[in-house]
Amino acid sequence: MKFGIALPNSGPLASVSHIDRLAAEAEELGFDTLLVHDHISYDTEWFGHRTSGLVAPHAAIEPNLYESLTTLAYAAAATRTIRLGTAILVLPLRDPRVLARQIITLQALSRGRLSLGVGSGDYPTEFRVMQTPYREKAAYTREHLEALRAILPGGRAGYRGEHIAFENGSFFPRVAPVPILMGGGIRTNPRTGSPELFEPPIRTVARTCDGWIPEGPPELIGEGIALIAKLVREYGRDNVDMEIRAQSPLFLGDDETAMAKLGRGNDYELVGSIDTVMELLVRYRRAGVDALNLRCFGADEASYFTMIRTFAREIIPVFQ
Repeated sequence: MKFGIALPNSGPLASVSHIDRLAAEAEELGFDTLLVHDHISYDTEWFGHRTSGLVAPHAAIEPNLYESLTTLAYAAAATRTIRLGTAILVLPLRDPRVLARQIITLQALSRGRLSLGVGSGDYPTEFRVMQTPYREKAAYTREHLEALRAILPGGRAGYRGEHIAFENGSFFPRVAPVPILMGGGIRTNPRTGSPELFEPPIRTVARTCDGWIPEGPPELIGEGIALIAKLVREYGRDNVDMEIRAQSPLFLGDDETAMAKLGRGNDYELVGSIDTVMELLVRYRRAGVDALNLRCFGADEASYFTMIRTFAREIIPVFQ
């Protein structure tokens, strides 16, 4: 099992110096991917969303966010071998032609280290700012995925959809294929409050993508993996080696303290003692998960980096 780690490109630790430090340490410590999350318009009510940071951010902090692909380009220049990925990029808010140009450039500059995690987005406010209809986000996501597939990995391409149509586009240089993974596929049932599979995104993964980025109980993820395998066969894509990269926050400490600091009542999140976290990771591995994307949290800057080093020293070797 591999482990990716989210850069603090937003939230209370968002700064150039912290991005520098975590990128260097993550590569040295054996993490396989540096990850960033993505928004266009971002404000204080979203602190902690899909990023790394502190369990109790200061109330007066500015809602700084370093744009996802630009941050990865910066990290690419500071590293040599570690993969670079988005987890996740809000696809309906991006013109796929411009996005493809950015992806091709970043894949070339990083010498083939990029993977693209995408999703349909969660926040209606952001869609209003971008003048994109929130209720049509699933349709936009599917169409933008198809357009990206037509363009990548570079060259001449055309595409015709309901919202995007072009002919004889030129997108050079040609680069190594960029894996596209999709988030979603697990949601909270509004009646029971329990996680459940949500089939439409899973069908999109099976039909169009190279992998899945789920967040939920390992056993439910295992059910989703089995469904994807079935659908991949139905769609005639048996040759695709799907990468499954689950996501979870990480907070190490004795179980009682950890749950008091970051516990959200989800027994599948990596929150607790080293033994508790390792037991959870066994469940993820048994379910068929290839990698975990970690959003790390600490009480302060020093404990944040200490926790990351502890995870790398005590846990990563056990699962490699």
